[in-house]
Amino acid sequence: MSLTDQGFAIYRDAARVHGRSITGQMTKALDADELAQLLALCDKLRIGVSGGSDDCVVDPEAE
Repeated sequence: MSLTDQGFAIYRDAARVHGRSITGQMTKALDADELAQLLALCDKLRIGVSGGSDDCVVDPEAE
């Protein structure tokens, strides 16, 4: 099963909106040092889950 190009575009747009929402909530709750710690921990988890690959970069600001 796979997404059509149009389906993937809809998914990508929804993911961006969701990512910006999460980012907005996090920046309200955490200070700069806490956000840096969270980013480092999330990167460590993401790389660990992907078997050491760093090819999955999530950037909600990317268009």
